[in-house]
Amino acid sequence: MRLRRHLTELLLDLDLREGMKSKGVAYVLWFFLGLIGIHRFYCEKYISGVIWLLTFGLFGVGWLIDVLLVPGMVDQANLKLALLGTRQSQNVIVNIQHPVQDRQRDSV
Repeated sequence: MRLRRHLTELLLDLDLREGMKSKGVAYVLWFFLGLIGIHRFYCEKYISGVIWLLTFGLFGVGWLIDVLLVPGMVDQANLKLALLGTRQSQNVIVNIQHPVQDRQRDSV
């Protein structure tokens, strides 16, 4: 219960943050373009978005079920954004060095 309250407060604090997803926009996309999965792409559900695109919303059944799932998908996308911070790419430098040859073996 405490975790849920903390996550809700986190989402409310970050409502104005750039990049947050809107349930209203997601529902408009679901209604007009939901059979081809555009609302799923909007919520960063890329794999299921491709499945919806290829099967026309799981032959319409998935599209109907999504009316109940859209709020959760938007909340999940917003929570992911809140936990990861900004969407800027982070560069990671990996330094790989070759092991030093055994000098005794070289001198023999």
